[in-house]
Parts: sequence; structure tokens; C-alpha cells
Amino acid sequence: MNQDTLVAGAAAASGLALGASASWPAFDNLLGAALGACLVISRQQGASCTRKLTNLLLSAGVGLLFAPMVHDQVPQLTGGIAAFGCALLVIPLSVKLRDWVRRLDIEDILRRFRGS
Repeated sequence: MNQDTLVAGAAAASGLALGASASWPAFDNLLGAALGACLVISRQQGASCTRKLTNLLLSAGVGLLFAPMVHDQVPQLTGGIAAFGCALLVIPLSVKLRDWVRRLDIEDILRRFRGS
């Protein structure tokens, strides 16, 4: 193997590694989302293991998904804290909103938004 081939292979490998690291979330975002998701599922008592695992993955995914948006809106937060907050708040608020919409019909919802 000559040196040009070795250099070209190393450049290709480093390019692939750089591309993979750009698409992979930052470690602090991943850790924040995982901690927030763990806190969410730690409050669930009586849920099956499959349900807890599903909720863990869902909360962590939501934390990773919404963390950049929150970080852009509130730049004082680090990426990890934004991911933690998103994982902790988005799913429970979504569940409460879903339950509220199930209880009300569309006329009550529109009446509340109009203020009448």
C-alpha cells in the first residue's frame, strides 16, 4: 500500500466520522433527555415494563427533538438542560391536553378560545 492510498483512506474515514458525529446529538443533549425521561417514568407506578420502556424512549426522543428549538428561544439554557426540560414537560402536557380535548366537544373548545 503506498502512502497516497493510505492518506486517501484516512481522509475518507475521517470524513465519514465527521459526518456521523454531525448527525449524532451532542452528549449533553442525550444525557439531559435521558435523565428527564427517567424522571418521567419513575413516577409511573403500576405500569408494565413494556409501557415504561415505550414512555422512556418517547420522552427521550421528544427531549432530543425539541431541545434545539428551546435552546434557540432561550439561549441561557444549555442544550442538556433544554433537552431535560423538554423530556420532562412535553409528554405530560400532551397527555393532559389530550384528556382535556376528549372531555370537551368542539363547541366548548371554540367557545373557550373565543372567550364567550
